[in-house]
Amino acid sequence: MPGIKGRKRGPYKNRQPLSVRIVGGSIPEPNSGCWLWTKAVMANGYGLIMTSTGVRTAHRVSYEAHKGEIPAGLELDHKCRVRSCVNPDHLEAVTKTENVRRGFAARRSMENQHG
Repeated sequence: MPGIKGRKRGPYKNRQPLSVRIVGGSIPEPNSGCWLWTKAVMANGYGLIMTSTGVRTAHRVSYEAHKGEIPAGLELDHKCRVRSCVNPDHLEAVTKTENVRRGFAARRSMENQHG
């Protein structure tokens, strides 16, 4: 780090399991069941977490830590529609087409409720 003499930057080594770090970095929202990420968040609302391979999105790390690898060709859909949610039960591996379709359907539903 700049300004700290004698400190060398090396690989990231947090020894806690990722599943523990995900729970520790989030707070439960009692009404929805979402686990809201409280650490670094991108401007688009997705959480970020440092792993041994670098910075990754927190929802993907949560899914992998709790449910296993995301199948090839699929992406994660937040069934709750909350981008900062890292609850693996709110995440589903779907095709890009399905994820886009669900997003449009959710936006239409909100417009119909408010318009």
